[in-house]
Formats: sequence, structure tokens, C-alpha cells
Amino acid sequence: VVRILDLGSGPGPASVAVIDSLLQNNNALTFEVTLVDSSSKALSVAQKVISTQEKVASVKTTVCDFEKEAVEKMIASEEHFDIIVMSHALNELWKKELVVGDEVSSSVIKKRMLFLKQVLSHLTSEGMALVCEPALLTTSRALIAVRDLLVDEGYTVFAPCPFYAMNNK
Repeated sequence: VVRILDLGSGPGPASVAVIDSLLQNNNALTFEVTLVDSSSKALSVAQKVISTQEKVASVKTTVCDFEKEAVEKMIASEEHFDIIVMSHALNELWKKELVVGDEVSSSVIKKRMLFLKQVLSHLTSEGMALVCEPALLTTSRALIAVRDLLVDEGYTVFAPCPFYAMNNK
């Protein structure tokens, strides 16, 4: 069983894509999917869509506001996942505070990095996180700054810009 956590899942396209991709290489896999989003409507749609996937054993949903609620509200302390997906959601966190003048706010970068560290603590030892964000200038710069902090703390980061990540470990 592959356990997937999808943060900011919306209607679930990232989880469906991960499941489809993994099934191309191993049709014997089954999945337990946990979806977390601030929209109960989106979660309802996602649960219906993902539940129709024949290899999905279970789907669990949690409504959560990532900016206001602790990670523990969405993930039980003992829960661990093989794959954590966050697609087009990290850039939405603390968005109103992100740009100060022409600079990206270091406090927002730190909040996002700390949020990711808490979430990453729920990966299995062989687990993998996929954080996918739009390629917009401010969004990209902010994500690269988060990446830099994670690399400086010893996390393995494949993108964005793996050359930097590999040479600054």
C-alpha cells in the first residue's frame, strides 16, 4: 500500500496524476490517500474522483487552513506517508505578506520552510515529497529561497535548480 498525503489538494489532480504514474510501472500497487484543503467543496469533488480509481483502498479528507492551524490538525503525529504532494498551494500561504517593496519577505520564506519541515517529518524513511509551483517570477524566487533554507539544513532537494542544491550541501 502506497500512502499519499495531498496538501492543498483542491479537486485532487495531483494525487490522480501520482497514482496514474505509479500504476504505469506497477499495476499491483494500492493506495491510501489523505486529502487536505481549505475547501470542503473541493475535497468532496476530490473524494468522489479519487474513490473511482480502482486501485484506491481508501480516501480520507480534512478541511484545514494551513496558515491558521497547526500541522497536527491535518496529520496525526504517528501518521507517515510514502508520498507527500503539494501542488500550487505553497505559493498561496502567507501570500499577502510575501512582497515588501521589491523584496520577497524573509519572514514568509521562513514560515513556508518551517511548514514544509513539519510536513516532511511525516515522510517514511524512503518517502518523497513533490512540491510543484507555478513558474512566476515572485513565486519562483520565493520557492528558491525556501529550497535554499531546506538545503542548508541538510534536506535533499531535486528541484528547483538542483545544481545549486547539490553544490551547497
